Amino acid sequence: MSLTIVNPSFGEVEQHPGDRLALDRGSITDLAGRIVCLFSNNKPNVAPFFDELERLLTEQLGVKRTIRAGKLSSAFPASEEELRRAEGVQYLIDAVGD
Repeated sequence: MSLTIVNPSFGEVEQHPGDRLALDRGSITDLAGRIVCLFSNNKPNVAPFFDELERLLTEQLGVKRTIRAGKLSSAFPASEEELRRAEGVQYLIDAVGD
C-alpha cells in the first residue's frame, strides 16, 4: 500500500510507501488522544477510504475517537445540521470519493 498525503494549504505532495501512515511532523505533530472527524461528501468511494484511514488513525497514531459526519448529498453544500456533527473535534479530514 502506498499513501499520498496532500497539504492543500501549501500544495505539497508526499509519497509514503509501505503500510504505515506517515505524517508531516511540521503540520500535525501528535494525534494520540485526539478526536478526529471524517467528513464525507457521500460518494461511494469515500466509505472504504475512511474505513482504512480510521483503522490507521486509531491503531498507528493513537487517535482516541473518530466521528463520521458528512453531507446527505454530494450535489449540495453541507447544511448547518451536518456541520454541527463536527463540533468539538480537534481535527477534521474531508474527502471527495470520485
